Amino acid sequence: MYPSIDGDRIVWLDGRENFNFTDIYMYDLTLEKEIPVWVHNPNKPEAAGVPDIFGDKIVWSLNHDDGSAALYMYTIPTGQISILVKEDGSRTNRSCIYWPKIYGNWVAYTLYKNGIRQINVFDLNSGQIIVPYKSVTGQDAPALWGNLIAWQDKVGTLERIAWTELTPLQATSAQNVPFFDLGEHWSRPWVEALYRRGIVKGFDDGTFRPDSFLTRAQFATLLATAFAPKEGEAKVFSDVNPDAWYAKAVNLCAQSGWMIGYDDGLFYPEEYITKAQALVALSRASGLELKEGSLPFPDTQGHWSEPFLKAFFLNDPPLLESRFYRFFLSGGKFEPDKFITRGQACLFLSSLLKLPLSP
Repeated sequence: MYPSIDGDRIVWLDGRENFNFTDIYMYDLTLEKEIPVWVHNPNKPEAAGVPDIFGDKIVWSLNHDDGSAALYMYTIPTGQISILVKEDGSRTNRSCIYWPKIYGNWVAYTLYKNGIRQINVFDLNSGQIIVPYKSVTGQDAPALWGNLIAWQDKVGTLERIAWTELTPLQATSAQNVPFFDLGEHWSRPWVEALYRRGIVKGFDDGTFRPDSFLTRAQFATLLATAFAPKEGEAKVFSDVNPDAWYAKAVNLCAQSGWMIGYDDGLFYPEEYITKAQALVALSRASGLELKEGSLPFPDTQGHWSEPFLKAFFLNDPPLLESRFYRFFLSGGKFEPDKFITRGQACLFLSSLLKLPLSP
């Protein structure tokens, strides 16, 4: 029931075990894999509330038998479940949290307490709760986009849709974040380093979306901006519209030999780019020399990209020794044919350019 989708992930409320005690499940369209996010304890059955997803975070509520309520968050890369908000209550005077929505670092939800329904917003940056507009009658069903929030509002007998603009309560550690959905995301130092150099920018809604995949067109634009190749004879791909926003970058990367098309002569600008394709292009663009040696990734041995991966990781100084090493491994594997995320691309490019990082 009640599916929510963001990118290639779908999350929903699931009653397969017991329809009275619902659980939270997610399906990853890229991995073609179903993942249980939260499953109730048979010895203490409780029903999860309707979930929502944005990027690598899933939120939902639990209203406990003792009258208390809590707002939960699941972080997909780590599998960690954390409690964002906990409201006390009793069986005779219950607190309830429901209809949570997440966008960037905002988590909005309806809090029912002392007979009043009130929209609250939890700021993941600061860990503080914002009350956008106090109600004396009732509010419900929030919706988020960018820094805007809308909700169902009731004033006396008048029912209406209300909205307002949210102002972040920035934590000290997050004051310099250029995009409000970065917060404490692991990729923040590398994204900021490229942002200060004017190499990356976010979306019109103020987000960077570090966990979203990069298309080949987006990566070509990143590459052309970072290395500024000289214009030469244009490489024409029939699937690259000359008027497209990415056409110039694609042509620059192609004529420089950094990115090439497929055997059918097409570029496929809207397809996602893999880790291997991205690092091969980075190695070519930066003129890295091919190196002798071995990589600690068992799944790169014999892979078509292995010579370029060696050039990248065995660079001087070896990037394998830098502090980004732990951020892209999955069980000790590199997984070269998996799509690269926007955050990972910034990690690789910033490290290759040896840009200074913020603390």
